[in-house]
Amino acid sequence: MKLETFFENFEILSNAPNGVQKLRELILQLAVQGKLVPQDPNDEPASVLLEKIRAEKERLIREKKIKRDRGVFSEKIQKPFDIPETWEWAYLGNVVDYGGGKKFNAEDVPQKAWLLELEDIEKDTSLIIQRIKAEERRPQSTKTFFDKGCVLYGKLRPYLNKVVVADAEGYCTTEILALRVFSDFSAHYLMYVLKSPFFLAYVNSKMYGMKMPRLGTEDGQSALIPVPPFKEQTRIVAKVEQLMSLCDELEARKQRRDNERIALNATLLDELLSAESDKDFQKCWQRICDNFHLLYDNSENVGKLRQAILELAVRGRLVPQYPNDEPASVLLEKIRAEKERLIREKKIKRDRGVFSEKIQKPFDIPETWEWAYLGNVVDYGGGKKFNAEDVPQKAWLLELEDIEKDTSLIIQRIKAEERRPQSTKTFFDKGCVLYGKLRPYLNKVVVADAEGYCTTEILALRVFSDFSAHYLMYVLKSPFFLAYVNSKMYGMKMPRLGTEDGQSALIPVPPFKEQTRIVAKVEQLMSLCDQLETKIRQAQSDIESIMTEAVGSLISHETFKNHWREYESNSVKDIKEKQRQNAGKRFVAGFQDGNF
Repeated sequence: MKLETFFENFEILSNAPNGVQKLRELILQLAVQGKLVPQDPNDEPASVLLEKIRAEKERLIREKKIKRDRGVFSEKIQKPFDIPETWEWAYLGNVVDYGGGKKFNAEDVPQKAWLLELEDIEKDTSLIIQRIKAEERRPQSTKTFFDKGCVLYGKLRPYLNKVVVADAEGYCTTEILALRVFSDFSAHYLMYVLKSPFFLAYVNSKMYGMKMPRLGTEDGQSALIPVPPFKEQTRIVAKVEQLMSLCDELEARKQRRDNERIALNATLLDELLSAESDKDFQKCWQRICDNFHLLYDNSENVGKLRQAILELAVRGRLVPQYPNDEPASVLLEKIRAEKERLIREKKIKRDRGVFSEKIQKPFDIPETWEWAYLGNVVDYGGGKKFNAEDVPQKAWLLELEDIEKDTSLIIQRIKAEERRPQSTKTFFDKGCVLYGKLRPYLNKVVVADAEGYCTTEILALRVFSDFSAHYLMYVLKSPFFLAYVNSKMYGMKMPRLGTEDGQSALIPVPPFKEQTRIVAKVEQLMSLCDQLETKIRQAQSDIESIMTEAVGSLISHETFKNHWREYESNSVKDIKEKQRQNAGKRFVAGFQDGNF
C-alpha cells in the first residue's frame, strides 16, 4: 500500500468519531505489515537476527541464567499475512524469555523498590499512571522482578492493551509478563507488535475465563509475530512515535474544538432562556440558527437542545399566546371543582399537603398562565393499592427498569404472572402520568397508554378536567422541575422525592388550548432532534466502517483511495453538509412556524 493517500487524509480521518483511535490502530497495523517505512536492501536480514537470538538464548540456558521454554512450536508456520522478503515470522516464545523473571515472595520484595500493578498502566497509551513503592503497597502475594528494558505485558484482560517498556528495574504482579528481549531486538518494536490490531485479534481468539479473562502461557509462547531486520525495527519505532505524537496533537485539537462547540452551545442556549424581551430572544435564536450545522453535529449538544425546548415550553416561549384562549385561572377553578366533587363521592382522598396562598414565582410567565401547586392540579399519590397476590396475573406490571431514562419510552411490557410481585402495587388508568420518584433525576416519566399496575416507587398522577397529561409530562421532565427535584431529594443510596415536596412543587399552567399547542410543538421538535441524532449516528457508523476496513484488511493503494473517495463524496458531503443542514433547516422552520 502506498502511504501518500493515508497521510494526505490523516487529519480528515482524525476528525471522525473515534477517528484518532482508529488512526493509531492503522499506524500499528501498517507497522507490523512492513508498510510504514521503506525496506533497505543493505539491512542485515531478520533471519540473521533470529539466529543471533537463538544462539544467545542457548548460551544463557547453558549458563543457567534463563530456563528453556516449555512450549513446543511447529516448524510449519502458517503465515497470517505477507511480509517483506527481509522479514521473518517467529514464535514469541522463541525471541524473548517468556514468563521469565525471578519470582519473589511478598516479604522479600525490597521496601524501596518500584512495585507495579496493572492498575498503574493506562489502557492503550503505554503510560505509567503512578509509581508506587513496595512499602506503600505492602504486597501480599508473589511478585516478579524485571530489568530496565523489559517489555511488560498485562496478560489479565489483555484487550485493555496494557503494554509498556520498563524504564527502570522493579517488581510486578504475576498478571504482568516481564518479557526480556535478546540481541538486536527492539523492545519498543515488540511493544508496538503486542499493541497492534493483528496481535489483539489473536489474543481475543485465545483468551480463557469469563470474569477474569487472560492469555494462557502456551498460547502466548506460540503467538506468531513478524520480525523485521533490526535497523528497520528502529526506523519503524521512530516513525510510529512520530505519528503517535501527531495523533496526540490531532486528538487535543479535536477535543478543544468539541469543547468550544459545547461551550458555545451552552452559552447561546443560556442567553436564549434568559432573554427578557422578544427582540433579545429573536437575536439569540438567530445566532443559534446561523451556527446550527456546527453546533448540532454531536449527540451531547442535541441533548442540550432537547432540554432547552422543554424549558422554553414551560416558560411560554415555544408557541404564541392567543387572547381568545380561556385563561388558566378558569381551568384551575374547573380542576378544583372536579376534585371537590370526587372527594365528596369518596373516589379520591383530599390531599394532606398544606400549600401557602402566597406563591413565590420562580420566573415570569405569560399573563394568561397561572402558577399552581402540583398537588392541587392532580391526584397526587392516588391510585388504589393492591397486595401482591391480588394483582391480576394477566395485568401489565410496570417497574422503574421498564422506563428508559430521559426518553419517556417503555422498554418492555411484562405481565404480573411473569414478574410474580412480592410487594404492594398501585393501579393506574390509561392517561395517568407515571412519574419515577426514586432517583428522579433519571427523568423516568411517561403517560400511560393503557391501564396497569406499578411499583410504589412510581407515582400514578391522575389529571383532571381540561389538563393535558402530556403537557404535565413535559413539565416534569423540564430542567426547571429537575432543578427543583435535585434540591429536594433525600437519601444517599436511594434518593427520592418526598410526598410533601412533590405535592408542593410549583408548576406553570397555561390555558388548555395552549397546552395542546405546546405538546404538538414539543413533539414536532423532538422528532427533528431524533432525525439529527440519526444523522450523527449514521455519520459515525459510516466513517467507523471505513476506518475499521482500513485497519482490518490488507488493502491496496487504489482500494483505499477509492473507498475513501466514495465515502467522502457520498457520506461526508452528504451527511455533514446536505443531510445535516437540511435537518437543521427543518428544525429551524419547525421552531419558527407560527411563532414569529
